[in-house]
Amino acid sequence: MFYSATRGALEICDRDPANAANVILIYSRRSEPKSNFVRSPPQNATEWNREHLWPNSRGITGDGADYADLINLRPADVTVNNDRANLAFEETDPPDSMIVPGSPEAPQTSRDANSWEPPPVVKGDIARALFYMALRYDGDGVQEVDLRLTDDMSLLAGESQPLMGRLTTLLLWHLDDPVSPQEVQRNDCVQQHQGNRNPFIDCPEWAGAIYGNPMLVTGEVFGNQVKLTWWSALENAVPETSATLQPAAWTAVPGTPETSGSFKILTTTAMAPRSFYRIRYRGIVSP
Repeated sequence: MFYSATRGALEICDRDPANAANVILIYSRRSEPKSNFVRSPPQNATEWNREHLWPNSRGITGDGADYADLINLRPADVTVNNDRANLAFEETDPPDSMIVPGSPEAPQTSRDANSWEPPPVVKGDIARALFYMALRYDGDGVQEVDLRLTDDMSLLAGESQPLMGRLTTLLLWHLDDPVSPQEVQRNDCVQQHQGNRNPFIDCPEWAGAIYGNPMLVTGEVFGNQVKLTWWSALENAVPETSATLQPAAWTAVPGTPETSGSFKILTTTAMAPRSFYRIRYRGIVSP
């Protein structure tokens, strides 16, 4: 598909189900007339344009298929698009110059020095779009580079590398905001226009198969000692234990974990003859 044709495709695939003359803007969640597409010079403050979820400056080639891929394109308020810029997707950090909202026209967003947090209702959608981009564009095609997801936010400080993130956060969003009927419907629409689909919508389990489950905690028993292991990318995650599976029975595991490569390790004394363990991170608990 040529980039010039993507506007018309977005007007169909992101059409407001309550008003066929409008599109839904990805970050603002506002219904905006299709006709109010950005002009040069801009005519008003609510015009919309095409947002690249995986930013152009992070490895997208202007002449390749990645630039016009509908799975990576969404309608966005022009001002919000500018405010998001090429920031990585991540939970915004209050001590890190957090701005709420991330843009005046997008009240459910926030941003800080190096990241952008979108509205909760589209977090999973965005995560699955980025999983697709990293899988689809591996550098083997003409005018394509190998797009990769990372947890290392320091690598995202510049614009020279084809990297995007934050991987662990995207995996958590994928789990916390599962595929919706509207997302499936959009996937069908994309297939009609460009001939392919996002497999992470059709097969959500692929994300875990490729990247792993960030909420997985493993335990090894040595006598009355238990060694717990989980992803180190889950910064400040809290291991919890319980003698039952009742919601109110969980308590924090005492001790300070050590970091070993990509994992956190905590060895503790079993609190009961039969103990259950899990981790809690940003309100999400491991299964």
